[in-house]
Amino acid sequence: NLMESGKQYKLQIGLARIDESGNFSSKNTVHLSKTGTVVSKAYEGEDLTLTASATYEIPLALEEGRYVVAAYVVTADEGIRVSKMIAVGFVDTVADTIETSSVKINIKSVDSKLVVEYTSKLHYSIAISGEVDYATLRRKMMAEVLTYGYPMYNEEILNADGVAVTEGNIPAGEYKLRFVVATLDGAVTAYVVCVVE
Repeated sequence: NLMESGKQYKLQIGLARIDESGNFSSKNTVHLSKTGTVVSKAYEGEDLTLTASATYEIPLALEEGRYVVAAYVVTADEGIRVSKMIAVGFVDTVADTIETSSVKINIKSVDSKLVVEYTSKLHYSIAISGEVDYATLRRKMMAEVLTYGYPMYNEEILNADGVAVTEGNIPAGEYKLRFVVATLDGAVTAYVVCVVE
């Protein structure tokens, strides 16, 4: 138990990133902005019941991937998480889509949880003919990245199977490099797709 007696706590709602195994953690959690009331209560060494009566807004710009709506306890003053995250139970059937010029957001109920999936609509295509080595491929893809946005730290070039390419001669095929584009909605994941012919 990380709660201190006499200190004020409140309920926080956020989007927790779902990994390839279907699990989620606090590592890349995004706090949701809200309109409404979230009540703070002092912890007195007993069970603590927290409530929130608010409308939460999902961000239009978020890194591509799947997220689950989760609840957790934070300190009322600093917003530091002091509990494990729990997926918010959801009994209604939901299937909704929001689209902007840069992202498609699918919101749906899955196994009594609310899942939000972000898919980038920003794909920039280039092609290279002839023999290509890794340095040439990276240089050409980075030129495209810097034309439209900015690179992600330590992002690798992936082949069509999702395997990182890091050196040597590059066989014919399709390669993808993820980067970030600043839009009116915020920073959005984008891709350079390079076809080596």
